[in-house]
Amino acid sequence: MQDFYRCEEGHEAWANEQAHQACYKLVKDMHYEARVQAVVVYCADVENRSVKKLAARDIFLTRDYNLRLNKCYLYSFILNLILQYVIHFITFRCL
Repeated sequence: MQDFYRCEEGHEAWANEQAHQACYKLVKDMHYEARVQAVVVYCADVENRSVKKLAARDIFLTRDYNLRLNKCYLYSFILNLILQYVIHFITFRCL
């Protein structure tokens, strides 16, 4: 369920600044999360082994491994992160 909040009068600028900072961080984190998810998907699909995200953070795929990875997984994951960003921005935006 989505929660919506209203700003008190005079706090709109502060609320917009806070929402902007939170959304900026989410966008920066998208690249990191996409890389970790790519490692998890690669290990599952190509190497047939399970890797948790904690361990996947220390694994870096080479260019050849990235080319073998099915791009559909990455695109859907990035789209999901973008949707989370939009929902987060709309949630914390002053109405």
